[in-house]
Amino acid sequence: MTTLDLPPPSFYHDTLNYASEWSEYQNQLLAQLSSLTCFDLVFEGNEILIACTSTGELCFFRLAHIGVDNEEDYSDNATFTDNSLKDTKTCFYRFQLTKGSLYSLKIQSDAEHTWLIVGGDGGVWLFDWNDVQGALNNSSAFNQPPKHNHFPLHPSPHEAAIDVNDTCFQNGCLFGAAGDNFGCYKWDVATGKLITTYPSKFLQTLTLVPDTNLLLTGGEEGVLSLWDTQQDRRVDQLEIPYPSSKGSTNSIEKRGALPNCQTRLTCSIARDENWWTIGGERIHTLNMRQQSVSDKGGFLATFHGPTRSIVSQLELRETPQKLSFVDNNKNTLISVANESYVSHFQNPLALENPERVWCHSPSVFAAAVSENGILAVAGVGSTIDLYRNQTELIGTVRL
Repeated sequence: MTTLDLPPPSFYHDTLNYASEWSEYQNQLLAQLSSLTCFDLVFEGNEILIACTSTGELCFFRLAHIGVDNEEDYSDNATFTDNSLKDTKTCFYRFQLTKGSLYSLKIQSDAEHTWLIVGGDGGVWLFDWNDVQGALNNSSAFNQPPKHNHFPLHPSPHEAAIDVNDTCFQNGCLFGAAGDNFGCYKWDVATGKLITTYPSKFLQTLTLVPDTNLLLTGGEEGVLSLWDTQQDRRVDQLEIPYPSSKGSTNSIEKRGALPNCQTRLTCSIARDENWWTIGGERIHTLNMRQQSVSDKGGFLATFHGPTRSIVSQLELRETPQKLSFVDNNKNTLISVANESYVSHFQNPLALENPERVWCHSPSVFAAAVSENGILAVAGVGSTIDLYRNQTELIGTVRL
């Protein structure tokens, strides 16, 4: 893996200068995407870590093999400019599921099964965890996928390949957020048949609100759609307004002009039926002297569910890619974005003063937290960083 040489954000005092440097940095990241990227991570209890990649593979790691319970301190206060890896291990089981990319991993349970749900190019794959566990215990099954069900998409004649960017499971039904005009797909797991679709445009994220029939979806349309999964209908649609210019750090807006702003939702999470946090991208466009000037940034917004109102909002330079809660009380929110660090919000409702921890990946797409509080982070490149207490680096593994 090659780490690009870009100074930390604090190095830049001039926003425009940083924006120029960052644009060049992103172009180099896009070149790296063709090699290997980890798009999502999930823990199964405290024993297994699973990663999905841009090459269509699932990679499995045993935490006991990684040594995360070792009290030896592997942390390093540096920002990894030399890309030194103190403790590098590889997965013990892997297989290729598709020739495209895999973008989403979930583990969810019902009364009878624990499911591993995988979304990517070509649809959704559903594994009974008992079948996965059997394959993990069978040394001869390396590179062979366990028994699974495939739920394909139904692209229009104008769409050659469709991806599923996010998934979830509820009451025997499987949901997939698709990158087409059909939006959210809903399948019956028992029969494998498509029940319906929730019309939306190019979805990136979906979230089930705990203990409700409410599904949140978002994507290129830039609005948060609320769906009743029992009645299969949209019940509300919420916009994420652009905040007032007072105190703004956006380079175009600081020059005194109101930009045309395009919003794209990229990630979401529901703490409970009352509080939801949404992340996304802002693209600011302004015509100046017959030239179009664009500037990209990101945002996080927390909604109060019952009133459908935003209670806190934070504009960011980077675009959030994944949100996760640290503990069972959901008192700490983890956000990762297309930069080389993880943000920790000690008060998810206020979205103030995040603590940031640097990692090996130059651009982060995935974060997951185990039941005993181990944080895993990955993105562009072939490494996964593991942290104890969310900030203490205890190991790095390779895909």
